[in-house]
Amino acid sequence: MQKNKSTTFNLIILLLLFLIVLSACRPAGPTPVPTESVPLPPVDIPDPPPNVPTGTARVNVNVRTGPSMLFAVLGTAQEGDRGEILGISPDGYWYAVKVPTSAVGTGVAWSAVDFVDLNNPTGQPLPVVTPPLLPPLVNFPIPPINAPQVTMREAATLRSGPTLEFPVYGVAPTGSQADVLGQSEDGEWWAVRMPTSIATDGVGWVAKIYTSPRNVTNPPAVKTPALPNNINPAAPTSGAPSLITRDVLNVRSGPGSAYPSFGKVGIGTVIAVIGVSPDGEHYVVNIPTAIDPSGQGWIQARFVRADNVSNVPVVQPPPVP
Repeated sequence: MQKNKSTTFNLIILLLLFLIVLSACRPAGPTPVPTESVPLPPVDIPDPPPNVPTGTARVNVNVRTGPSMLFAVLGTAQEGDRGEILGISPDGYWYAVKVPTSAVGTGVAWSAVDFVDLNNPTGQPLPVVTPPLLPPLVNFPIPPINAPQVTMREAATLRSGPTLEFPVYGVAPTGSQADVLGQSEDGEWWAVRMPTSIATDGVGWVAKIYTSPRNVTNPPAVKTPALPNNINPAAPTSGAPSLITRDVLNVRSGPGSAYPSFGKVGIGTVIAVIGVSPDGEHYVVNIPTAIDPSGQGWIQARFVRADNVSNVPVVQPPPVP
């Protein structure tokens, strides 16, 4: 009996020692940046000027609209590609990379630090760059098991039509699934079922390259919807509250998809800001009175970079039509 007790005690001591060693070998926290596994078409990265911080892609690495795997991918920087590094995210896990404003309105995209070799001839710490707000996440109705459907291989942008000229509804996270209603006339986009609280017609569009299809055979061609009207706002005066758009966006009569759209503004559009919604999620912007006599439209804050807006008034939303 004494021998059995001694053996049990020794086993417990060995188990405790094993757990202590295992705990010491663990990293201090979770890995913040997963391995990039879905390469996409090359992204255009301008040649950097001399004597600025630069980054060279150690492997093929995805370049995103923000510093998180929940932001959409603009494209893939190929191994050896070199670009200007504008700064680093507040958590230190992502570099801010200079890209054309035709790709992102602010000219700033993001790449994971783990996959980039930094060369900083300035000798100064990289500036911390404030990231954009996370895009709204789209939660699809769960498709039936045998229904035609797609799974998002990457965080994928959902739009109101099958080209980059159409406004954004939000982003579908990696692994989310959606019913396939058809495909675009050029065969490059899926038409998928959307919550009607987001898309009034229940249809959103996602580029096929971001998805893996299942049970999809001979999908019907779905007619491309009409593009919203373009809005060409007057440029704000120097130093006035303003914003610059990061994507093609709807300008609505109120703060949310329940309000009708006056039209759209393109990437890189600069607009005067005259107010903000109570929740801070929408800016009130100046639009031509020919579009609406109030001269006011509402635009999502998360898809823009705003300047000098700390003192703009809070504007109460109009009644939902």
